[in-house]
Amino acid sequence: MASLPKRQHVCRGNNEPYGKHQNGQPHTLSRRITHLCNTHQADECDIEQGVLSLPTTNRSRGSLFHDHNRKRGRVGPLQLPLERFRKQRRVGHSPSVKKAEDGRRSEINSPVTHQSNKRLQTDSSVKYWILHNYQWPKPSLECNSMESFLSRPKILPLGRTKSSASLSVASESSSRVAKSSPYSDKNCELFLEIKRSFLCEHENGISYNSWIRCQQLLENTPKVPRGTRFDDGAFGSTCRRVQRKNKTGVSILITELIVPFAEDTIYSHDVKFPCFIESFNEGWDSSIPLNDVRPLPQSGQPQRFRLPRPQPGRAVGFARQSFTEARLKKLAPFVGEIGDTSFFLGTAYMYFPFMTSEVKCGKAALDTADRQNAHSMTLSVRGIVKLFKLVKREKELHREVQGFSVSHDHCSVRIYGYYPVIDGEETAYYRHVIHKFDITALNGKERWTCYRFIVSVYSDWARSHFKKLCAAIDELPEFKPE
Repeated sequence: MASLPKRQHVCRGNNEPYGKHQNGQPHTLSRRITHLCNTHQADECDIEQGVLSLPTTNRSRGSLFHDHNRKRGRVGPLQLPLERFRKQRRVGHSPSVKKAEDGRRSEINSPVTHQSNKRLQTDSSVKYWILHNYQWPKPSLECNSMESFLSRPKILPLGRTKSSASLSVASESSSRVAKSSPYSDKNCELFLEIKRSFLCEHENGISYNSWIRCQQLLENTPKVPRGTRFDDGAFGSTCRRVQRKNKTGVSILITELIVPFAEDTIYSHDVKFPCFIESFNEGWDSSIPLNDVRPLPQSGQPQRFRLPRPQPGRAVGFARQSFTEARLKKLAPFVGEIGDTSFFLGTAYMYFPFMTSEVKCGKAALDTADRQNAHSMTLSVRGIVKLFKLVKREKELHREVQGFSVSHDHCSVRIYGYYPVIDGEETAYYRHVIHKFDITALNGKERWTCYRFIVSVYSDWARSHFKKLCAAIDELPEFKPE
């Protein structure tokens, strides 16, 4: 008996033969089958021509298609052989598709009214992806785009309210133990090294010009105050008294004679440069932290080691009033509004801090003070490097001292200078030992050494440093947000 011709099985209408319409034309793909094809192939794939055919088997129709009396569910694993299934970029779009894409383009370029649209508008990569047929932008070779230097909204820790933290006394009430305990941790120096901050000298050291400058600051002999606890007749008894004092006692009795107050030197006319602002145990809440901003770990996960924001015992920088209105306007995009964080700020009112000091008791505690100062000055020097990178002059800072710190207890004093080492796009921060000494040695021969050094920094070094900063600010490009 002759075999019956094989039939091509296609989804049919009522009383239709399999594979063809009633008019004899071949059955094209249904809307649902086309949708399924598109989900399994690339978005840019077109179906030029194709007829759906099922393999010629002895399966019953009921095993291939759902019963019409049941709910329509997911289509089974059908074979979908197509004559052509070609990947190509679409040359033209249907009016509906073109209208949808035009709508997306106008939505991106129109004023933002919803939070999701705002996020799209601020994310340049997503915007590029939509406007350029779903292709991601190539990574830029310029790592230091201007956007990365701008001010940032402050991210408040859990349990802290949205008050103006840097303008309140909240940071001042931090426990002294909580403030210094992370710096006593054995992982502190490792953490700083990971952040490219090293508590040592670079193999090439500071530049020759910086070394000469530091020696001149040490050898200068500005006048010292009289009628103090460091006078010849009172110095011996002062040393005996302060030896038994805690940190607060040391700070009250002798700190002012080791690290003079910047504003006092201005009022006493020892320094004729009225541009300083000073802070006392205030957190640098307006500075962008050295820590990476990451979400808090979930319960059960180990807590990563982090350093708190710097809170130096004393810090000196430049007041806002020191800059002209034109320069403040240039700095505005990078400083932001009140409550924002910036590379150029310490506290909300201190620009470009250049000196910090810490007071401790005991030799081991001095190492903790050194780490605190190194953390603070790393952020300070980082801000100067960021400024000079914006004007393409960062090479001028290579191995040049950009700030100082003092760590001391009742007798020992350590003076450091901090400088960047710039290698292309990479920047590391190092520490130079300027002088270490004991104020009680040789009958107090060097009791005024640190005082004279700091006054020289205020009167000589800070003036030229400020002029250099102003010259860089004058060259800042105008920022035009997209």
